[in-house]
Amino acid sequence: MLINIRCLVILGSLFLFSILEVVYLNQSYFCNVYASLDEKEYGNITALQEKGDQYFELEQYSEAIKYYDSMLALNENDTYALSHKAESLYYSDKNEEAMTYYDMALAINNSDTYSLSGKGDVFFTLGQYEDAIKYYDLVLAINNSDTYALVSRADALSNLGRYDEALSYQDSALAIDKNDTYALTSKATTLYEMDRYDEAINNYNMALTIDENDTYALDGKAVSLYVLERYGEAIKFYDKALSIDKNDTYALNGKGDSFYALENYREALKHYDAVLDLEPNNDQANTGKQGILNKINEMSDSSEFEDNGYIQFGQDEWLTEPLYIYVKIDSSLDNPKDYLNISSRAIDTWSQLLKQKSANYVAWNFSVLNSIDNPNLAEISEPIDVVLHITRSSPIDSCGSILGVAYPFPLDRTEPVYSKIYVSCENIFTEEFLYPDEVYSIVLHEFGHVLGLDHTFERQGDLMCPYSYEESIDEYDEYGGCKWSKGENVPSDLNLDALLYKYGVDGFESPNTKVKEQSRFDISFQYPQFSLH
Repeated sequence: MLINIRCLVILGSLFLFSILEVVYLNQSYFCNVYASLDEKEYGNITALQEKGDQYFELEQYSEAIKYYDSMLALNENDTYALSHKAESLYYSDKNEEAMTYYDMALAINNSDTYSLSGKGDVFFTLGQYEDAIKYYDLVLAINNSDTYALVSRADALSNLGRYDEALSYQDSALAIDKNDTYALTSKATTLYEMDRYDEAINNYNMALTIDENDTYALDGKAVSLYVLERYGEAIKFYDKALSIDKNDTYALNGKGDSFYALENYREALKHYDAVLDLEPNNDQANTGKQGILNKINEMSDSSEFEDNGYIQFGQDEWLTEPLYIYVKIDSSLDNPKDYLNISSRAIDTWSQLLKQKSANYVAWNFSVLNSIDNPNLAEISEPIDVVLHITRSSPIDSCGSILGVAYPFPLDRTEPVYSKIYVSCENIFTEEFLYPDEVYSIVLHEFGHVLGLDHTFERQGDLMCPYSYEESIDEYDEYGGCKWSKGENVPSDLNLDALLYKYGVDGFESPNTKVKEQSRFDISFQYPQFSLH
């Protein structure tokens, strides 16, 4: 019953207002507003203002507007209510409505600096910087120490490309208050626009010394580091900003750009998608995402990655745990530890080069077990993913034809990938052992097959080109080949790029389990049906 009486009182009071105000006020709306008020708030301007300001600070602008409207129902000329309703509308992205209420406040008091600054802000947001400056100047004509107007004017000048003028106004604000974080970040942004990145970072640092949670300063410092190609550091500051506001699209985009620059495309896409979930039309995120998709398409269309099935089976997923590699060394070989060291060094070379190529954002970890320390394979608790068998060649392999093979999975695919590396070649007369650096190159080549690379036919000098130990390779001319070059070889950029393309720069993704169907390993075949070296 009390609610209805209040509504009648309000509606009766409307006849005392001007015709313009009657149009402005929605009668049923005010009934609802007053129905939600406590007894102590009804008719109490101070209580209404406090409640409106509380909602404004909480960024609940529609709720704040209800209370400012309630104030206006009691006093249509309340400039505080008019200007703060205008500001609430402004932060609700209703710029035209905000302008209307600022004008109403200024029609009552043309020296209301709060409304003058607010109207300048609306023009600023609309990109009308010259108009914004006019209103900031009106504020400064009334109070030349108004730091908000000084810095806002500087921002408008900076957006007009008048950087030196902008710096003078920012310095004027800082002369009044050296701890004004708005002035510090504004100055830092102007310095950034002038390509004075180190100075910009210094000013962002000063702002962060005063307020370590200033997200504007965190984002600004991060993008300055990004431009200086200090991508890892940039990501740390974007992360700090996101720990304060997980929906900071500026930080999400910036982090996406940083991962993009590091060629960590999966992480970049994840952050661009996070932006697009919040803002589907965000130009920066859409552009970044499309750039990655285009790059992937270019790579997949490139002959570099398609020569004779160079990438075998597309985007396999890898593991978070180490890849367990068992190096089996024949007991008949002299100096077995030398062969173990050679094999371990070759495997570590792949690991380190892949990490460097992917900016250390992946765990290309290979854990080597061996038959010297672990003679009984059945007793090893780790799930063995690969067996590299270091052995002598047999007479049927004939010296010069085959120096290594990579076998496929058994049909049930429950066994490790198996590769055999020959450290000697023999014929009916002699057995010739290879030099250590030659064995190293063979292990590198065969392990490349294990990782999923095929041959790079007719790419002379590439690690994955099929080699013959003999000087003549006429037998393989039909299929392409490369002449053997004695000495150490290393994976090429093509080899590394192909693996990063095949698996993604994130590397290993799932817990390490025994090899199963659809596992990460596949060996393709060219004629003859094993990998030639």
